Amino acid sequence: MHWFADLPIERKLRVAIIIPATIAFLVAVGVHAASEFFEFHKDVEDRSAALARFVGASASVALKRGDERQAGGPSAGSVIAV
Repeated sequence: MHWFADLPIERKLRVAIIIPATIAFLVAVGVHAASEFFEFHKDVEDRSAALARFVGASASVALKRGDERQAGGPSAGSVIAV
């Protein structure tokens, strides 16, 4: 802290303002990034669940009609036709 004692008052004030402001900014950025990360995960999960419900309903209807290709059966390959 010897370096700080030798600084002129103007620079001491700058340091006293910039360091806490930088820390507050970094904390805010960290909180925002964490929030976006978890929101993104939840959004992907919600979209995947909606897609699964849609595909499941489509396959169920196709199986009831006996349409194996539309249901994504062995003859449909790896692609489900919707």
